Amino acid sequence: MKQAGQVVMFLRSSGECAGIERRLIYISQALTAAGFQPLLGLLYRRRPGRPDEHPAVRSASEQGVPAVQIPDPAPWSSRAGGSLRTMFRQERPLALHCNDYRSDVLAWAARGSWLDITLLSTCHGHTGATARVRVYELLDRLLLPRFDWVVGVSEYQCRLLRRWGVPAERIRYLPNFIEPGWEVGDVGAWRAETRRRLGLAEGQPVLGYFGRDSREKGLDILLKAFLPIHRERPDARLLVVGPERWPPAGDGIIWAGFQPDIRPWLSACDLVIVPSRREAFGLSALEALALGRPVIASRVGGLPEIVREGVGGRLVPPGDAAELAEAVLEALAAPERLEEWGEAGRRDVWSRYRAEAVLPQWVELYRTLGLGQRGKRTGRV
Repeated sequence: MKQAGQVVMFLRSSGECAGIERRLIYISQALTAAGFQPLLGLLYRRRPGRPDEHPAVRSASEQGVPAVQIPDPAPWSSRAGGSLRTMFRQERPLALHCNDYRSDVLAWAARGSWLDITLLSTCHGHTGATARVRVYELLDRLLLPRFDWVVGVSEYQCRLLRRWGVPAERIRYLPNFIEPGWEVGDVGAWRAETRRRLGLAEGQPVLGYFGRDSREKGLDILLKAFLPIHRERPDARLLVVGPERWPPAGDGIIWAGFQPDIRPWLSACDLVIVPSRREAFGLSALEALALGRPVIASRVGGLPEIVREGVGGRLVPPGDAAELAEAVLEALAAPERLEEWGEAGRRDVWSRYRAEAVLPQWVELYRTLGLGQRGKRTGRV
């Protein structure tokens, strides 16, 4: 059994090792260097086609971060909660830091009133994707005001948390950051090789979409907008990276599925589109700009904080396929402007979202938690 007060446990419910999972690994490495003992707990539901082991468990272990898989067999199963209570007793963490609505609800129920653990959550946004998800998100909104600390990944999300009733003094703004080493590689070589593999001619314009196929991400809006784009520019191609389900391919659409390293695919694009209906932050926009790819994004949520109008690209009203198509066609008609946006956007996001600047803020948050103030919290009910 570990000594009380040393362990910081992160909790995440997911099925892949993507942006949030990778950033939890980097945060854990920073905490280890600062003298903490991080532990990454991954709630995992095996489904057909998924590996037996959560992909982030192996990735974390390879990078020296302790990680455990927590079976989560069904949406309303109590098994995961029982496993969490057992882990709390064994590890005796100083803090439990959740990272989605399901881990929030399960951790709150598992901790109960008998266990003295500082409870935190990072709110990455709600999607309202299904009826079950909406029930969980309603519970999450009711519980978040009772957490000891809540992290918002954007200024927009922090404002939303206050509207949900989370006291302002318990909210911390800690944005997502560009992954360390994100720029390590030859973007030109990535671009040439990926475009060669896709059979693209020199100068042929490529639009990129990077994200899930869920309603809040707005892929359906982009597919609708691409019809007039392709009529006007039949040489244009739409590269879709991320969705596991591939609908019938339309003219000019390339479905690439999930890719563990999206940098070569981003590099192949002339313009990245983020057509979200909702977006707490906008990680795909940040990653594109960090590689010098210009972005056209919806003016929604945290996206305007990342994509500054006229700097790294353009903002359009969410849900408006016609205006999105018009903005894309205008951008493709001015290649020199795309280059300007790409370079200006790259400089802008590296000045604001560099990991070396953001990770120390995470360490400072946990140092604050270790100052012996645990008895003075007002979040417990």
